[in-house]
Amino acid sequence: MAGPHLAFVKIIVGDLTRAERFYGDAFGLQRTGSFATDAVEEVILRGAGGASLVLYGWKDGRALIPGTTHGPIGFYVEDVDDAYAHALSAGAAHVREPADYGSIRAAFVVSPDGHEIELVAR
Repeated sequence: MAGPHLAFVKIIVGDLTRAERFYGDAFGLQRTGSFATDAVEEVILRGAGGASLVLYGWKDGRALIPGTTHGPIGFYVEDVDDAYAHALSAGAAHVREPADYGSIRAAFVVSPDGHEIELVAR
C-alpha cells in the first residue's frame, strides 16, 4: 500500500435488514461481508467505488439519535435527478431537490435511519 486510503465509512442503523435493502435498492450496494458479536452486528456493503459502507447495529434495540457532528454520506452519480428520484422511491426522504452549484449538480435526501445523503454529479 502506497499510503493511507479511505477503506470504509461506518454508520449506526436501527434495522440492518431495512438499511441493507435501502442502500442496495437506492445505490446498488452489495453485501461483501458481515461480522457479529453478542452486542453488535455489522454488514459490509460495497458498490462500484473502492470504499465500503458498513452498517452497524446494536442488538439491544437502543434508540438512534442523529447528531450534528458529521456531514452527509456522498455518492457520485451519473444523473442527479434520476438518482434523487430513485432514492426517494427506495424509501429516502426529501431534503433538497436537485440544483446546480457552479460546475456540479447536487441533491440531498435522508435515509430511513435519518442519515443525510448527498448525490453529486460533476
